[in-house]
Amino acid sequence: MSWSARNSLASPSLLSAWLLIASWLGFGTTARAITLYGNGDPTHHTTPPVGTLAGSGWQWQVIGASSATVIGPHYIATARHLGLQPGIEFDYSGLRYQVIRVTSPDIGDLALLEVAGVFPDPAPLYTHTNELRKTLVLHGRGTQRGDPVYGPPPDGTELRGWKWGLTDIQLRWGTNRVEEIYEAQPSDGITGTYLIAYFSNRGGADLGTVTLGDSGGGAFIKDTDGKWKLAGVNFAVEGQFRTSADAGDFSAAVFDRRGFYEFDNSVPGWILDPTQSIEPRTAMYLTRISSYVDWIQTQF
Repeated sequence: MSWSARNSLASPSLLSAWLLIASWLGFGTTARAITLYGNGDPTHHTTPPVGTLAGSGWQWQVIGASSATVIGPHYIATARHLGLQPGIEFDYSGLRYQVIRVTSPDIGDLALLEVAGVFPDPAPLYTHTNELRKTLVLHGRGTQRGDPVYGPPPDGTELRGWKWGLTDIQLRWGTNRVEEIYEAQPSDGITGTYLIAYFSNRGGADLGTVTLGDSGGGAFIKDTDGKWKLAGVNFAVEGQFRTSADAGDFSAAVFDRRGFYEFDNSVPGWILDPTQSIEPRTAMYLTRISSYVDWIQTQF
């Protein structure tokens, strides 16, 4: 699946090499967890960040089969496309909570899970609409970074990214930056408003992107009061490629997609995306919390 109406990405009517990043639903190739540009050590960033990133959301991530964030005395925020139902359980702050109700707004990919019990110290929400150029701290659970992906033939020796690796359901964090805000259009096949961040080789060692299994994880922005607040919920990622039109497809965190084929719905078939040469990065989408604050507050 693909959604974008900007020059920097392919039109939503063209590419479908986007994957919903669910942890267990059958949306394309399965894999999980934040992939970091600068480090493939499976133990890296598996403890809360410190220094300037201390308190940036790790403490509000639940422990369970899916990524999610505690945002109210009785509520967890996650991705709607996970299809979670009442009865599922999560651990938080040493206690176990059972979901008794699931609700979502009319549009978008956000879901609120109401639990039986009271959460201590829920995450605050980022309510401003000035997210552009702000640093994000991403969270998600799942796999280790996989095998290297090299440039396609005839060269094939230049590192371009990494395949999605082995599942370990380990919470990890990474950083990124909000580059665009996207309002879905009727022709996109989706609804809602999304923050867009990119995976490239220009964002430093901690730069991260999401893979299948990170759906529902929280992305945090530091507000002017010095507090980190929930600004986004992981939704989808550009992550399915081929080395030629008739080769097998693979899922990967690619920071340079030049020469790789992506699926074009209008053919239908696998093509070289014409925007690759001017924008080789790959993008991830996060549900924009500031667009849903009013609805969320009616649920509390």
